[in-house]
Amino acid sequence: MPKCMYEGCTEKVVGGYEDILDAGDHENPHATLPGMKTAWCKTHEQKAKQSLGRGRFLSQEELLSE
Repeated sequence: MPKCMYEGCTEKVVGGYEDILDAGDHENPHATLPGMKTAWCKTHEQKAKQSLGRGRFLSQEELLSE
């Protein structure tokens, strides 16, 4: 089970996100790589979502498998 990204927080995780990194080159200019995954609790959800860049939200299954 993942932990909230905020240090010292022990609340239940309700959401998560995975960054998508640009990895393009001359052969494949649109290539991407999965980046860092983060998770947050209900208390920190709004603050965490303010700093999201390019990426995708994690499904509940993905959160449980972490």
